[in-house]
Amino acid sequence: MGILSEIDMMNRDAEDDAFEVSSDSETVDSFSEEFEPVEPPKQEPQAEDAEEARKKAEFDAAEAKRKAEWEAKQAHKKLREQQELDRLAAMSDDDVMQASMNRVSQDTERLTRRNMKLCVMEDVQTEW
Repeated sequence: MGILSEIDMMNRDAEDDAFEVSSDSETVDSFSEEFEPVEPPKQEPQAEDAEEARKKAEFDAAEAKRKAEWEAKQAHKKLREQQELDRLAAMSDDDVMQASMNRVSQDTERLTRRNMKLCVMEDVQTEW
């Protein structure tokens, strides 16, 4: 036998000794008294309901606040869009044409830069 087998056998013998039942009833009673399950103190149903109502009220208040903030952001976004449309409507045809050309130029530049970055990154990755 190997040393590990002998150690395993000794451990099994020790476990068997630990679980032997003695005829002494005091030993069994003292063991069960020592390890009785402890139940957490129960709250009164009214206290639980009050706590639940308080948490629900806090959640509802926070939800109402988030909704108000979201609606304010949406109203601000709509106002900006309307202002931009009013500004465009007030422009002459030449000004609209110039603004459109500038916008197309900026968007093209942005796309070109982005594509160039992607190409450079791909090239660098293939080189390494």
